[in-house]
Amino acid sequence: MNRPLAPGVDGAFVLRPGLRYRLVLLVNGPSSCDELEGVLVRAGFEHPVCSAPGDWEAERPADWPSEPLVATAANECLVRTSGVLRGNVPGVPFARDQTVERGATYTIVAGWDYGEARAPQRADDRVGQAPPTKAALTKGNDTGPRVLAVAAVAGLGLGLWSMWRSSRRYERDEERYASITARAERDELAARVHYYLEHGHARPDAEDMAEREIAAREARKLASELGEAV
Repeated sequence: MNRPLAPGVDGAFVLRPGLRYRLVLLVNGPSSCDELEGVLVRAGFEHPVCSAPGDWEAERPADWPSEPLVATAANECLVRTSGVLRGNVPGVPFARDQTVERGATYTIVAGWDYGEARAPQRADDRVGQAPPTKAALTKGNDTGPRVLAVAAVAGLGLGLWSMWRSSRRYERDEERYASITARAERDELAARVHYYLEHGHARPDAEDMAEREIAAREARKLASELGEAV
């Protein structure tokens, strides 16, 4: 069940703690999913998970709701996130252009709540209660091994989660590097085409010569690397 959220007249969203949320964020400027998740944690979200545009097709849940059309500028992108909002106030406001690291900002452009969240476990639930009796302490001689088994499973789960997060971060870095490399190649090709156009060549000829020049350079570079490896 995805219940759509409506912003106020100023474009801000007010989210009620205790619910599970799905949000679409419009991010302006350079940022990362880890930085966005950190900002959301500080805003009150518990274990938020952000999905970068390049990961969204593979990570999108089957029941993710239909999104409104959002126009993005060259330095903007849409990031999807989900998580549980915690807090002791009736509502948490999220104004437009919230600050992220490195000068970037984010704005909630669409959102849904999809049900009540389970209450968090409290460490002080036993405060004020009478201490356990001796019989309760000695009942069952397998308490120690059971506790160790639970701790081992919890440690294994934490390790797997850390490995998954590290793998996701590595994949994002690889995608970011590939994107930067592709952009640099496009810029270089455009510069070479512009050079040939300025020297009187027609655009088809200029594009062909620019592509052949860059391909020849890459071939020479590959041949040099192979020669050094032998």
